[in-house]
Amino acid sequence: MLSVDAYLAQHPGVPGRQAAQSAWVHLVGLCLVLECGFDGLASARAKALVATPRATFEWLDPPAWDGRMTVLDVLTVTTQTDHRDTVRRWATDVWVAWERHHSAIRERASAIASDRRPRPAKD
Repeated sequence: MLSVDAYLAQHPGVPGRQAAQSAWVHLVGLCLVLECGFDGLASARAKALVATPRATFEWLDPPAWDGRMTVLDVLTVTTQTDHRDTVRRWATDVWVAWERHHSAIRERASAIASDRRPRPAKD
C-alpha cells in the first residue's frame, strides 16, 4: 500500500477533480502511515473515509521531482528487507517533497486518525 501511495502521490496527473481526489487520498495515506503509525490495512480503511461522495478536493500544485527517489530505486533491490526499507525511504522522500501542503493534508488526516488510531495489541 505504501508503494501505491508513493507512486500516485509522485504522479498526481493534471488538474481536475479525479486527479485532485487521487492526490489527496494518497497523500493522506502517506501521512497516516509515516506520521500516525498506521499499517497498510488501517491506512486503506481510513483512505476510504477520505473519498466520501460529498468530499471536495482542491488541486495541490505538485513539487518538483528532480533528484527524488522513484519506483526505479525500488526495482533495483533484491531482498525483502531491502525492498521494505527502500519503499519506506521512497515514501518518506515523496512525503517530504509535498511539505508546503503538509498542514492541509494533516488537517484532513487528523479527523480520520483521531477516530481510527491503531490500538495496541492485547497480550
